[in-house]
Amino acid sequence: MQAECGSQCIKPTGQSPLDVAKTKKNRWLIEKLARQRLEKGFDNPGWLKRKTMHNSEFRKYYMMAYPFFVLLCLLGFVYLSWQYSKRYIFDDNLGITIPFGIYLATKTWMYFTWFFYILPHINSGLIHLAFFANTALLMYHFYMAVKCDPGFIQTNRQQQSKVILDLAELETISVEQFCSTCIIHKPLRSKHCSTCNKCVAKFDHHCPWIFNCVGASNTRHFILYLTYLIGMILWCSYGCVTFWRNGCTTDEDKWVKIAVDRIRCSPWVTWIFLNCCIHLLFVGVLLGNMLYQTVYLGLTTNERINLYRYKHFSRNSAFYNPYSRGILQNCVDVMEVECGGLCRPVKTDWRNIYSLPGEQETCSRAPE
Repeated sequence: MQAECGSQCIKPTGQSPLDVAKTKKNRWLIEKLARQRLEKGFDNPGWLKRKTMHNSEFRKYYMMAYPFFVLLCLLGFVYLSWQYSKRYIFDDNLGITIPFGIYLATKTWMYFTWFFYILPHINSGLIHLAFFANTALLMYHFYMAVKCDPGFIQTNRQQQSKVILDLAELETISVEQFCSTCIIHKPLRSKHCSTCNKCVAKFDHHCPWIFNCVGASNTRHFILYLTYLIGMILWCSYGCVTFWRNGCTTDEDKWVKIAVDRIRCSPWVTWIFLNCCIHLLFVGVLLGNMLYQTVYLGLTTNERINLYRYKHFSRNSAFYNPYSRGILQNCVDVMEVECGGLCRPVKTDWRNIYSLPGEQETCSRAPE
């Protein structure tokens, strides 16, 4: 018989199907086999399992009520910790610091999930390389968006005295062009940020997610940061799906049952996947809006929101943008693309631009 089998014979290993499933780390099969062993009396269940394993009605209603109980406990814990922290620890900067902390926390847990849950199920070195390359670029542009001077307009007492003189006596500065906080003649496209308490050249908006303003010097880094952030979220979503496909099999074809099996297999990975979906929607809208404004319209967020306040955006009762150079050139200017000389971005020092193209400049800051 052994001669007839040849190389196709499978030698017994002495392992039970449950042992094989544990060796393969197939969680779904492990649960199925363990449940069958309990039902046939091969294993000795605990007292609670023994009381409930034959009561299907109790198990059904308990599973229906369990999410409500967990959600109530989580909300109660979050509410109590929030009230305690708000009363004894937080300060007035709550609204501008909490979003930054939320970003760091969510991304940290996404990377934790990748390394401790997803990584063993990714067998392609190319995928790992692409993931870590995206991570490096994300970290770089995030750091630059956070730490880079967005275009703060510096001044000194001599310059402030000159501005007051121009405003009071020479009348070469209009009230709209004067910042009473910084005491400066505001350059075109600048705005005073109430959070940073400084005037920012080519002010776009103050972003709580990077704890900094977005302005003339870091708009490029902010856009690239959002781009690579979307890449990171997509990689993490792909990893969650790969984890489910390799480690959480199911014998059902109904999407509801599949979703339940996925949650039972790994609630944590499911939670991270939901976070990825929410972040993808939010970051995608933010990136799309930034590209639409800066590239297509040639405007900043501040200019688009307050368009009616700036007279130079209207000509003959129609919208006119003196800053736009066309979609392609706007993209080249904002992203500072050169491509070996094929593209030439126009680099403008928005800290020292006080008049529109073709107009006579009435006043500028004194040399520093």
